[in-house]
Amino acid sequence: MGHSKNLDETALWKEYKKKADAGSERCIWVKKVYEYATNYLKDVRRNFGNYTLHDETHILNVLYAMGGLLGDQISNLTVGELELLILVASLHDVGMVYTDEEQKAQYEDTETCKRFLREHYPEFMGSAAEEWTEDMRQWYLRSLHSERVAEVLHNEAWKELISQRPRDVVPLQCIVSVCEVHGYNPSDMDGNHDLDYLNANDVSPLFCALLLRLGDLLDFDDTRAPKVLCSYVGDNEKSIEEWKKHQDSIGFVYPASPSTEALPYRAHCTHPGVEHAIRDFLDWIEVELGNCIRLQKSCRKS
Repeated sequence: MGHSKNLDETALWKEYKKKADAGSERCIWVKKVYEYATNYLKDVRRNFGNYTLHDETHILNVLYAMGGLLGDQISNLTVGELELLILVASLHDVGMVYTDEEQKAQYEDTETCKRFLREHYPEFMGSAAEEWTEDMRQWYLRSLHSERVAEVLHNEAWKELISQRPRDVVPLQCIVSVCEVHGYNPSDMDGNHDLDYLNANDVSPLFCALLLRLGDLLDFDDTRAPKVLCSYVGDNEKSIEEWKKHQDSIGFVYPASPSTEALPYRAHCTHPGVEHAIRDFLDWIEVELGNCIRLQKSCRKS
């Protein structure tokens, strides 16, 4: 089964429609959020022209991967969990959109800049953002994107739509928390009470967070790096390697029913350097799968 071309084709949306009723207020609002996000995320390329796509293609690919991991167990999810997964797939990258004013404010945040340089570029400690390379500035802004979700959803662009959230939809704070932790270190998720089970909504935010993290990583094929856009990446060596890595990847195949067998993956490598980069990325996915298995033990048995 190939990738979905729109939300209606995704396994998660089909199951959600069955359980929430396609004509219900909550179902209509969730779809509006998805549609607004796909348009909003087009602006990611304003600041991240060298990055693989973070638009509707990415959202659909994440939904596809989540559905693939769930397989025939998708019917065991509650309506709130299905809803939450669709919302966080749509919203987890909104923090990568910056206005000029927002960029300026982040570069003027001296404490956050210091923390970033201390961790990644100690040789630049004490330097102003104007002295950083373009790669450094992009990486700095990207490193903040998961923690900006709440801020973005309260800005003028989103305020009206968010204020229309039906009361039976999962709480906004839950949506934000699951989006935020897709950028956390796995160790920071241990004992995170923002991910505690929501009895009122019958939702496991932690389980949804694990699926988002995996779905985000497993979106690894050529649909995110079309050749027509690769030509605009420029001569940035790291970006070119990233694009070629995606272009040579055919992607994952998901079994009809979840199992402990190895997840089938295919690629057609055109260069040994690209193959090396792909193998490194697959190692990262393997580590993340292990982390998620460990954290899943903190979820409810269901």
